[in-house]
Amino acid sequence: EGISMIRVQLIGGGASGHSSGKAGGAGGYAEKIIDVSNITSVSVTVGNRVLGHGNTGIATSFGTHCSATGGLWPNPHTGNTSGGKGGVGAGGDINIQGGGGSSHHSNGGSAGAVGYFGGGSFGQATSNLGDHPAAYGSGGSGCNNGYGSGSGARGLVIVWEYA
Repeated sequence: EGISMIRVQLIGGGASGHSSGKAGGAGGYAEKIIDVSNITSVSVTVGNRVLGHGNTGIATSFGTHCSATGGLWPNPHTGNTSGGKGGVGAGGDINIQGGGGSSHHSNGGSAGAVGYFGGGSFGQATSNLGDHPAAYGSGGSGCNNGYGSGSGARGLVIVWEYA
């Protein structure tokens, strides 16, 4: 009550990395100023974390006002060495594509992609990565030699209220 405008910032979830050493892409970002004088409620979806090898990040949305897709996983079967592509923001006053995941390295895993709020988990060559701290929406790291790759980070929605 008493709020007339809001500023919404959101980011999609990051993709997990892959055991081929390639890192997952970061979620897209969207930001929008919305007049809420005649709005009583909005459905919000926040992309949760994705675990395991090669999983696409989950989208985040603020009703029909704006959304951001999750980062893409680095498909090892495409014949290239690229990491996963970043997700995209849509419907916002500002829409930004998430960072792309790093390609594999011959002697180690690659760091997860950078999202709007910061970087992904670090790459590691010879052990399971588990859950290393990473910024919201960032991509999971890749790991070589069949070890476990990093998880994609969860999405986020921030709402700023203005009277």
